[in-house]
Amino acid sequence: MSKHYPGPYEVRGNGDEEQFVIFTTDGLHEVAMVNGFEDGDPRNAVRLANANLLAAAPEMLEALKTIGGFISRNMRKNNDEGWAAYSQIIAAIAKAEGTR
Repeated sequence: MSKHYPGPYEVRGNGDEEQFVIFTTDGLHEVAMVNGFEDGDPRNAVRLANANLLAAAPEMLEALKTIGGFISRNMRKNNDEGWAAYSQIIAAIAKAEGTR
């Protein structure tokens, strides 16, 4: 799988909020588009929230990698709850990187 554009990303509306576009913050790359509804439709709040979540993905991925590394270096072997959380982190990273 190809690597994603490096973050951070930002969300831009098209003025009438029928589309929310996620760009790299340098504005050079369009990353994704979330279609909205007609201007003023209350469902646009959900679509904007989805776009914001997508825009936060690069920072969340880096945070997960940092936390996962910390856990793997510092977790005691007999901490089942901690290792379960670590497994979730590793699975989320694999999904984000397209290796799962």
